[in-house]
Parts: sequence; structure tokens; C-alpha cells
Amino acid sequence: MTAIKIRNVALHHFANLDYDSVSLQQIAEDVGVRKASLYAHYKNKEDIFFHVLNHAMKLGKRAIVAFFVNHKDQPLQTTVHSFFHWFMKESDQSLELKLMIRVLYFPPKHVSCFHYTKPFLTDLERWFARYILVKQRDEQLHFSSPVQHISLAFLTVAEGCLIEFFFAENPRYEERVRAILPIFFQGIHKGGSTMNEHNVSI
Repeated sequence: MTAIKIRNVALHHFANLDYDSVSLQQIAEDVGVRKASLYAHYKNKEDIFFHVLNHAMKLGKRAIVAFFVNHKDQPLQTTVHSFFHWFMKESDQSLELKLMIRVLYFPPKHVSCFHYTKPFLTDLERWFARYILVKQRDEQLHFSSPVQHISLAFLTVAEGCLIEFFFAENPRYEERVRAILPIFFQGIHKGGSTMNEHNVSI
């Protein structure tokens, strides 16, 4: 139970501070134990961080997948648009998503997170490809590229928008989403069909 409490408290610290700024002493104080007691459950700071990151990545992926599953009855374009709005709000509330973004774009300098981030992105890309394939069948969509390429393109678009979200204010993020989504859908659809302006308001 104490190990889980340590992990949960550490999540708050790692999600809001860069790795080097996180203090084990502060984590111990917030948990209500001595710093030495942390080592009864974890080897060191890096071990705590990796347990926190692994947990956050699992919950982050689960939340993203759940969003699309819960909106499976909506058209693909509507769901994708709604995702960016959902992510903006959810990232303000979810420590797991906040840590996920921090590590994906600003990983610790001296701690390699590759073994966690690479499988996460690969799994997400494959899942989106399967999801898009189902939507293509159900909505009788005609794509100009294989679903694997569309999945990768979507994640690339999402990454660009999320960087804006991390660095700038929400209006800049919203502006980028409004600008890129019509172009994205025009590019993936045969014949160049796209979302209308009303659908991309955020």
C-alpha cells in the first residue's frame, strides 16, 4: 500500500516538474515517511520514476483508447475533432497525460525513457490503424493512402498540435487544430473531400 502511495505522490511531482527538479525528500514528506523509507519499496529515484512512468503510460493509453471507443458511433471526422478538444481539457486534469506529454517531448537528459515511449507510440499507431480500418468499412470511406500511413499521419498532426498546447496558450492550440484538420482530411480522402468550417470550430 505504501509503495502505491509513494508512486501516486511521485506522479504529482514528476508530472509538474522536470526530472532533475524532483526531490525524493519532498516526496517522502508528502507521503508522510522518512526519505530512507522510500528505499524499502524502490531502489532509487530512477526506479520510482520508471514505475510512475510505466503506470502513467498505461493509463494514458487506456484513456485515449476509451475516448475513441466511447465515440465509435460518431463519424470519424467528428470524433477526431472532438479528440483534440477532449485532450485539451483532460490534460489539465490528468497527471498521467501531463507526465506522458512531458516525457514524450522533454525526456530527462540522463535517464533513457526509450523503452517506455517507443512501445507506447508503436502500440498507439497500430491501434489507430485498426480503428481507422473499422471506420473505413462502417462509413464506406475512400482513403487515398493505406490506413497505416493515415494512422502515422494523424499521430504526427497530433504531436504538432500538442507541442503548441504545451508551449503556448489554449487559443494557439485551438488555432492550430482548426487550421490543420481540414487539410488532414482533405489529404486522406480520395477526391479531396474535407470537413466544413463549422465542424472544425473548437
